[in-house]
Amino acid sequence: MKHTAFFLCLICFLLVSCRKEKPPSDSCDSFETYYITSADLINCEYKTGSYWIIIDSATMFIDSVRITQMGQGFPKLSCDMFECHSYMLTSNLPGLDRYAVFAGGLYKGFSGNAYSGIKIYDDYVNPSTFTSNETRFDSLFIYDQYYYRVLRMEIEDDWTEWHNRSVYYINSDYGLLKHEIYDDNNYRISNKILMRKNIVR
Repeated sequence: MKHTAFFLCLICFLLVSCRKEKPPSDSCDSFETYYITSADLINCEYKTGSYWIIIDSATMFIDSVRITQMGQGFPKLSCDMFECHSYMLTSNLPGLDRYAVFAGGLYKGFSGNAYSGIKIYDDYVNPSTFTSNETRFDSLFIYDQYYYRVLRMEIEDDWTEWHNRSVYYINSDYGLLKHEIYDDNNYRISNKILMRKNIVR
């Protein structure tokens, strides 16, 4: 009798332990797709053939920055999908060069995931958030001309620039107009200024 009870317990244990596990259910019952609807951010969708000639007044180095690849897609974040326009820049200087436009702004250091990287530009007219590191200018004189609707974005710890403090000046018509980089002692180590450009959309 003891043996029979033992074998019955053993069979029950084997049946329970060999039962198939249910695959985890998808926690997303529904999802949303978000599109870039802002005219200002659509204006940031630069294409191959665009280039910028930049001078660094701190080192007097002149650089040519151009778009060599571009793409469009809908990367996911949680259960939702977000329209994305991305492009890759090449220049004579090392550094992160992947950018992406999402409904919330222009991001530098894009990794392929939705909203990855550091936001360096927001919608000038209808910003997604108002933060203390953003300043808007109706017009600003840079190098040899005035630019209109310029957003100044300050990043205290810019991991795309070796964790230095960065200040970006951008408008959607022409992209990066000026980029200042400061070290830990608040010494300006780089001051890149746009000289010439060719924008393709």
